[in-house]
Amino acid sequence: MSTAKITSKGQITIPIEIRTLLDLQNGDKVNFIVSDSGQVNFIPVTKILPL
Repeated sequence: MSTAKITSKGQITIPIEIRTLLDLQNGDKVNFIVSDSGQVNFIPVTKILPL
């Protein structure tokens, strides 16, 4: 488990272990999903590669 601190602007830094695991790069987008139980998950937005 990784922990992140919320800044005064409401921002967090995704820990490097998670960014590496999900291959997240600067500028990538993620969707946040809140379950009925209040658990929050985030899913990387699919990257579309040029043909």
